Amino acid sequence: MIGVVIIVLDAVLERATKGRVKLPPLAVGIGFYLPAAVTTMLVIGAVCGWLYERATASTTYAPSRGAWGCCWRPA
Repeated sequence: MIGVVIIVLDAVLERATKGRVKLPPLAVGIGFYLPAAVTTMLVIGAVCGWLYERATASTTYAPSRGAWGCCWRPA
């Protein structure tokens, strides 16, 4: 029953925003599969990463960061 509600919510959200916003399937799956404490930490980590990326986007280190994060670079 919950799955049907999520599918309908996704369809309504997609139609209301003309396809710009949809529910990501992976996030919905993680929300069902993992315990609430783990899911909360994932959300907090994602928000912290987003804030970090936003704060460092205009620094001199921004070009060297690339898509690999701040600590690891491929050889």
